[in-house]
Amino acid sequence: MGHHHEQGHSNERGLSLAFWLNLLFSFIEIIGGLLTNSTAIIADAFHDFMDAIAIGSAVFLEKISGKKRSPKFSYDSKSWKRT
Repeated sequence: MGHHHEQGHSNERGLSLAFWLNLLFSFIEIIGGLLTNSTAIIADAFHDFMDAIAIGSAVFLEKISGKKRSPKFSYDSKSWKRT
């Protein structure tokens, strides 16, 4: 059985949504933590913020991986033929 991957934008779209939702929730949690004077909620907000940074990095790297080769950068991920 062969294994085949389709190149598409569905992963990027889902990751972008996860990034924005996580970032929004982080800010809401920071405000809630400050209003309730809860260091646990503030700490969780920073944890969620770091998750958002990781997801944002994945979105950024997903975009870079779709670039075409150039004279400066010769690697093109689409030029690999997998069987």
